[in-house]
Amino acid sequence: MLESISKFLSNRYEVLFGRDVPAQNLPAFGGIIEDRYVSAFLQQGHGRTNEFATPDRASEAIEVLRISALSSYEDKRISAGALLFGPFPDACHSLPRLPAGAIPYSSELTSIRSFHRICDGLKTVALVDSAGLMVELIDIHEWARPYNDLELPVPAAHRYQTHCRATLCGGHICLVLTPNGEIKIFGEGVQLFNFFEGRWRLTDAVVKFQQWETAVGRRDLAACFPPD
Repeated sequence: MLESISKFLSNRYEVLFGRDVPAQNLPAFGGIIEDRYVSAFLQQGHGRTNEFATPDRASEAIEVLRISALSSYEDKRISAGALLFGPFPDACHSLPRLPAGAIPYSSELTSIRSFHRICDGLKTVALVDSAGLMVELIDIHEWARPYNDLELPVPAAHRYQTHCRATLCGGHICLVLTPNGEIKIFGEGVQLFNFFEGRWRLTDAVVKFQQWETAVGRRDLAACFPPD
């Protein structure tokens, strides 16, 4: 995480002081800086070398969920979610054909009154391609079904096991706004981040569970009561 932050700030400094960067990449200066740190971490984890590549899909999706968390629909808190299609081969999934009139998965979507009804983040999520366009709505359980027999790297909350499995292959990233206003980010079969009460937290689930398993002495028992 520290390496990602360092690289992001270094590249921003170089852009400010004369590095020849196309003008269309300058929106990397927008948004909330903490969201950019999280996005830089996710990009680095997927082998991307250009921290200013556009669009910054993760930051855009986070902004959508941030705005949605401040809204309500029919006096109920909103939940939502998106699956960012990964850069690696996935034998079980391929991107659908780009639909006519596809629109970016960005904050502009939140101004559409019916937007919050198209997916709930728990059962259905928006599928976003490499260009940041929303190309389809998917059932997250159907998407993860080919991986149901695969063991997760660490135990996960039952409600979000499917979201973890959805990211086991292909480098896909799943972002979810939960009904209580928390943003969760899943990748490589585990929860990577959560945003709650105004703060991002790096979950570091694999290391935490390894320490917990060592303390308990039995993996099966440790899995019954995984650490938060």
